Amino acid sequence: MACRSTVTRATQRLMRSIVQWGALRDTDVRSVYIRASEQVVTPEGLAILLLKALLRHERQPLPIRQLDRHPTVFPFRLRLVAHQIQESRHFELFRHGLDTEMIAPAQLQC
Repeated sequence: MACRSTVTRATQRLMRSIVQWGALRDTDVRSVYIRASEQVVTPEGLAILLLKALLRHERQPLPIRQLDRHPTVFPFRLRLVAHQIQESRHFELFRHGLDTEMIAPAQLQC
């Protein structure tokens, strides 16, 4: 029983944090939330850091068009343009098939 109450309290704290971040909003009904306006990562450095974390988490290249709404970066939305990714030494871009651009972590050489 103690485990369940711990999980309940932890879940409540997590939901309060998400509301405080601005990703969800409270409603008139207790424990019911609605989606707030999307959070956008605007500083380029933070977006690159989140992208590096996402690629490390996935452990495989990802299509660039999936980056801005990938569930791993919730509650943020990545908004990087191709030239920002190309200019970064942290990523490699390549084409898969005819029209899919992929991104992978760069193989940094020492």
